[in-house]
Order: sequence, then structure tokens, then C-alpha cells
Amino acid sequence: MARSLGFWLEKPRPDGDNNTKVELHFNYWSLNNGLTNYIDIGVKISEAGLFDSINFYLPFNIDQIDYKPDLGKRVCENLVLVSAIFNSPAKHESHTETKGVYDFSFTTDTESPQLRFFTQILLASDSLGGVTLERSNHENEKGCLLKFPRDLFEIETKVDTKTKFDNYFRFRVILKSDAHRSISQIYEAKDSFITNHFEKTEMVDFRVNETRNLPEKIRANLNDHSHLSRIHFFLIREANSEYKMSHSQYSRCRILEDDLWNKYLEQDDSSKKKKKQSQMLIYHWKTKEKEEDIDHFSAFAKFTRRNVTNLNILVILVVLVALSIFSGLLTNLTWSSMHKEVESCELADGTQEAPSTGGNLGSLDSTRSSREGGPRGTEDGQSKAQSANTMLDKPKHGGEQQ
Repeated sequence: MARSLGFWLEKPRPDGDNNTKVELHFNYWSLNNGLTNYIDIGVKISEAGLFDSINFYLPFNIDQIDYKPDLGKRVCENLVLVSAIFNSPAKHESHTETKGVYDFSFTTDTESPQLRFFTQILLASDSLGGVTLERSNHENEKGCLLKFPRDLFEIETKVDTKTKFDNYFRFRVILKSDAHRSISQIYEAKDSFITNHFEKTEMVDFRVNETRNLPEKIRANLNDHSHLSRIHFFLIREANSEYKMSHSQYSRCRILEDDLWNKYLEQDDSSKKKKKQSQMLIYHWKTKEKEEDIDHFSAFAKFTRRNVTNLNILVILVVLVALSIFSGLLTNLTWSSMHKEVESCELADGTQEAPSTGGNLGSLDSTRSSREGGPRGTEDGQSKAQSANTMLDKPKHGGEQQ
């Protein structure tokens, strides 16, 4: 069952300055290597009003996720990555080491505010403040709450200088075990071994602030959604994963550069299972540019892929060898049975018995004569008798001189 993420500002205090606008960027990395199920979340705040914290509800068991706060720092240290993420050539303006703040400008749009990228978003410790991640037990549903206090960002509500900034931070949530099933499901036909060539279907259903899929206490925080200005959803898949359909046509699809984006992903490859990613495609959906009052967002996409492993190949080879042996044994058994039936039929007919010798020749002639029978046999007998009588009547040579 698909479940929804939640986003809201805690205790917004307008005080005549209710211009806070938030743009959300979601990157869902769903790759078929068993190791890459990530959600990267970027938060862009412009024209900030007053609020206490930025909050996310994540529909995953807290024991099945890892929060990675160092993603932003890795991005900021690579100017090419910054340019790729914001799709514009970036220029590094300044860096405040102690506060973990990086300022960037974009050369193609000089009129837009600069980007102030915050990277100090570590989890809170006993002695220091920071980001909090805690379990949520609303209505006996699994989930967790992620809270970013406002004082982490030192956002100025009034800008006295000519330079304006959009405030930004980015983090990653790694989905372990089967946590990803809250937003994606894999279906495999029972007869796929025979009919579908090992084909699997994956359905991604990504939702934000979908009230019917949120606990009641979380829904109570979503009454004010005027601050949401835009939502972007990026889905990253392997190139051999075939796109079938989606809730609406995606805005854009392109190939990700291997060298660049493998660096983006490698910060989480601390395990011994490092593996270079295969060719990847990124699909982009977004809300309308001038859409107002965004109360929720939902994206659905369906993909199929054929996954033939070494084990599958081994099983196929074993089955082919077994079928070959069985067919050979069956052929030999069938031939042997047919040969015995032929021999039995020949012995029953008697035509293959050898004739007797010696004193039985006469009986053989008699049998032959009796078989021949009829007039022809009688004439032959009379002819033989006449010949014998002629020879008896003829006088012997020289007998008349005595």
C-alpha cells in the first residue's frame, strides 16, 4: 500500500509578513542493484517569513532508514554538481567554514537571487541543538518525524543589502530492507519463467501531503499550505528499465552522466559492496509553474524490466541437460520395447523356421506336390510313367545276334 510523505512549517507567525515560499525537490533513486534506494530532499526557501521549524513526516520505520546530512557538503565541494542540480552554470561566491554556508550565483540568470546553501544540518546531540529524528506512533502506524529548527539557517526576514538570497539545504534518506515498499511495489507474474522471460513490473506511487494516506495528527498540521510554491519529483532508473505509463506525461527525460553522478552517489558506499552504477535515466515531473495553493502532490509511474541472473542461467542449463538425458533414455526404452514386439510376432508366424534334412526330403516333396495339386501334378506323373515304359520296351543294343 502506498503511503504519503508529509511537509509543513511549524507555528508560522505572519506578523504582517506572510511571504514565506518553499519549493521542494525530491529525487528518488530506485536502482536494481539491491543497494540503491535513496530519497534526496532539497528545500528552497525564498521571501522567508517567521516560523519555528521545517518538518517532514516520513512513512518509514525509523529502524529502516539512515539520515545522511553530509550530502549538501559533498555537492557544494563540486561546482559541476551544483551546476548540474540547478541546471545552470554556477559560480562560487563565498564560503563561511564555521557555519557551513556556501553562496553561489548562476551566470545565466543574473537577476535571480543568489543561492545560500546550508550544510550544517547534523542530528542533535545531548549538548548541542540540531536536527531531530524521532519515532512517530500515530494511530499505530510506522513512521518518523524529521525536524529542522529555524536557527540552523540564520534566515534574515528583512534584507538590508542589495544582494538577495534564496536559502537552500539538501539531505538524503537511505531506505533499508523493505522500507521502499511504502512508495513502490514490485510485481512478478507466477508464470514469468515461461511466458514473460523473467519480466518484473515495478509501480512507483510517490505522494506528498496526501491527507487520506497520513495519520490524523499529521493531517492537523497541513491546514496552511499557502507557503508551498512548487514541487519537483525526479525518478532515477536504469536504462534497461522500460517506461510503460505514468499519471501524466513527464516534463523531461534524459541520460545521467556516469562519471558525475557516480560521484554524487558514492558518499554512501561505505560498505564493501561498492558497485559502479549502470547507465541511468532521470524522469522529471513537477507542478505547474503558476499553480497556487498546492495542497498535495502525487506521481505514479510504471516500469518493467527483465532480470536474468547467473542463478537463472545455471538453472536453465541444468534443466536443458536433464531434458537431454531424459529424452535419450526414453528413446532407448521405446526402441527396445518395439524390437521385442517385432521378434515375438515373427516367432508366432513360424515362417522363419529352418527346413528339416535327411529322410524327410520325401515328405517335403509330397507336401510340395500336395500343395501344387490339380491337373498339372497329374500330367507330370503320367509323363514320367510313359517315359519309364518306353525305356523298358526298347531292346538292348546287340541282343539280336545271339
